[in-house]
Parts: sequence; C-alpha cells; structure tokens
Amino acid sequence: MRSLNYRIARLMLAGSLAFLLLGISSAPTLAASSHTFAEFDSGTITGGAPALTTALDVSGLPASDYLFYVVTADFVPGANPAWSETLQMQLSNGSGTTYTGMSGATTGWAQNSLPTTLIWTGVMHRAYTGGGTLSIHLRDAFTDAGGPYASDLNNVTVTIYPAVQAGATSVALLNLEPHVSGAGIAGAIAAAIPLCIAGLAILQRKSRISG
Repeated sequence: MRSLNYRIARLMLAGSLAFLLLGISSAPTLAASSHTFAEFDSGTITGGAPALTTALDVSGLPASDYLFYVVTADFVPGANPAWSETLQMQLSNGSGTTYTGMSGATTGWAQNSLPTTLIWTGVMHRAYTGGGTLSIHLRDAFTDAGGPYASDLNNVTVTIYPAVQAGATSVALLNLEPHVSGAGIAGAIAAAIPLCIAGLAILQRKSRISG
C-alpha cells in the first residue's frame, strides 16, 4: 500500500492544480527557479528548550525575491519521546527579521511519537532576497511534569520559491495565509500554490528514495 504522505501529495496536487492554472499560467515556472539548501540533521531537540538554529548557506544564491517555502524533515523520537505535533519551525534572517511564524508542521504530524515525515509549507510574511542571511529555527515548545521530551529532525531540507510575477489572480493567491498550527490539512487547503509545491516535493522525495 502506498504511504499516507504519498496519497496526501496526490490529493494536494489534484486539489490545487486548477488554482495554479488560473493564477500562474503566464508566469515563470516556480520549480525552475527554486533553490534547495543542503540537507542537514537537527541534533536533539528538547521540549521546552530554546530553538536550535541552523544558518543556511546562501552563497551563490541569485538576488531574486523568494516568497514560498517548503521544509521537510524526518521526525525521530528520542528516549523520552516527544509527539510530532509539537515540533515547530521558523525561518528568519537570524537577527530579528522573521520570514515565517514559529509554527507546527502543515502535514505529517500526529498526536503520538511514531516516526513520520513532517512538512511545512506556505507563504512568507515578507519576501526574502537571495544572498541575505537565512536561518531555520527548530524547537519543541511543549513540556510538562513527564518531560523533558526529546526528538531529532533528520534529513531537513529547505526549498524556497520565487514570487510569482503574473496577473491579478496570482497576486491574490500570494496573499493567502498558510496553515500554522495543528488543525490538519483542511486548514491549509486554501493555500493552493504552496500546497501544490509541497505535493511535488513529496513525490520528488519518494522518487529519490525509490530510485
């Protein structure tokens, strides 16, 4: 049986393709100008502790404006395991300017500690200009009397996509807010472009693993 994430990816693509055709039919292909930073492992994330920050290598990145993002990571429970729903991610310049909120994954999360692939996708609060500093922050804000809880995020990949330069329909789509908590895929389905990009990312990831 195909994985849940694979079926979700197909749903994302089917549900958002019509919006993409309406909004960016005359725009450059997003994927053609995307940039994926080098994959890395987070190290141990401890519940209630400060976020772990990784500065991404922006050398050679064109000075274009990027607005969409997809972050994928493999959740690995620790000795006193966290739940994947409590893991959060944020993008910033590393010194006060944030590009995304500190948010739970868009999809892949669960109210248990089973291994899973977490995916964050959405629209940045403001455009990131290539070449400027860019950092990713990963944390688990949850703790209680049974904690601290621990987990790792392995094979973390960050992909950014350029702002769409098209007509009014696509500009309207740029302003859609992504899902930022744990309410499930239904809360994110309105963000058609980022969801479609996320679906493509899952399928490409599956292709790399299978191949």
